[in-house]
Amino acid sequence: MSIILLIVGLALAVALVQGLVFIPGPPDAELVLQAAATKTASFNSAWLDLGRNYAPGGLGEAVAGVVNITALDLTSNETYTFTLEEADADAEGVPDGATVRAIGATLAVTATGLAIAKGFVTTRFVRLALVAAGTTPSITYTGQLNP
Repeated sequence: MSIILLIVGLALAVALVQGLVFIPGPPDAELVLQAAATKTASFNSAWLDLGRNYAPGGLGEAVAGVVNITALDLTSNETYTFTLEEADADAEGVPDGATVRAIGATLAVTATGLAIAKGFVTTRFVRLALVAAGTTPSITYTGQLNP
């Protein structure tokens, strides 16, 4: 029995190191992308500033946008998608709207619970974008960046 537990433990450790398994950590107030809110239309969260000298290089830093959906209306033709986005800083050090780009795949949600949007951030500013469509969209959620 102990040998089986050892093998399972080693397999989990290897999967964690290789990024194959995601375990959400405790919430960090400084990494909140969206406080609890109900939205009835598409919405972009405020920009999260990762710091003036943030520059991970290469392909960027692997991150996850952890979205906790507590309620959503699916009574008709409603759809909801989330995307992590980033932007470069302009000359004044604020997000440059002309450089906004997705940093991972779009995540469609169809039920309450946790949804994970993964991506690689390469620049200083990150946000969570919601596209809500349909006749009467309404979704309640929170969002957090988890490095």
